[in-house]
Formats: sequence, C-alpha cells, structure tokens
Amino acid sequence: MHTGPLIPTHYIAQISDHMDERGLDSQAWLARRDPHSFHQAELLCKVELEKLTSISRLAGQVHILLEMSAPQDRKLPVIANKLYLTPRTLHRHLVAEKTSFKMLLEQVNHQQAKVLFQHGKSVQSMAYALGYTESANFRRAFKRWEGKTPQEFVNLVRDPNPV
Repeated sequence: MHTGPLIPTHYIAQISDHMDERGLDSQAWLARRDPHSFHQAELLCKVELEKLTSISRLAGQVHILLEMSAPQDRKLPVIANKLYLTPRTLHRHLVAEKTSFKMLLEQVNHQQAKVLFQHGKSVQSMAYALGYTESANFRRAFKRWEGKTPQEFVNLVRDPNPV
C-alpha cells in the first residue's frame, strides 16, 4: 500500500514556515543590495519549490524514481513495487492525476537526452543510456520531443545563428 510522499509532508511544511518567518526581511535586503542576484535566487527558489510540491503528488514521486532508476528498471511493475502499489493501482492513481507512466517516462527520457547532448554523447550511446534497444527508436522519439532530428538539434546547439 502507498504510504505517502517520499519526503514527509511535515518537513515540507517546516521549510515553508521557516522561509515565511525569515523571508520578508531577507528578500527586501537582497532586492535592494543586488537586484539581479535577487531575481536569479527567486527563480531558483520557485523551481525548487515546484519540485517539493510535485513530490507530494504521486506523479512527482514516480518522476523522481524514474530519474534515479537505471534504464532497465524504468518499467511500470518495478516502479509500482518501489511505491508498494500494484501496477494497476499505480496506473489508476496516475490517470486520476491526469498523466500516465508513459508520459512521465517520456519526460524523463527527454530531459536526460538533452543533458547527454550537452556532454557531447553520440546518438548511439544516448539511445543505449536511455534504454532504447535501437538508435532508430531513439531518433524517432527525439524528433517527436524536439521537432528536429538529433543531428539537427546538435547542429543548432553548436551554431545557434547559422549564416
């Protein structure tokens, strides 16, 4: 049976309370002192807060488990087992949150493919690293995600302003 979020809700509440207590004075000081740094810090905080709140939803927990899992373990039964759920129950809960295991897996693979591109990995090695058995399947998925083939994406990243 699913027992709750990976990060206890009371811990998330404590973080929020602490931020509220100290936030007003610190925010005003930093905003006056260095507006650019304040803006950057504010954006980072919003991203981190979104991550924390998504963890409290089951889809967020599945997303995190997919990110942490080896490609061969990114399967519905394996992830469901880690959450102490049956695959069918996990599927039902994800549908109730208006998502699916396949959608979450696609998001994780897309994010990780972009990171691998930044590290200069070949299409073949990326396909393998993400759990694709054929690089052609990875190419099709990448084109669906980005609207460009992996090679077109690499060319665009290397030279964003072609002549």
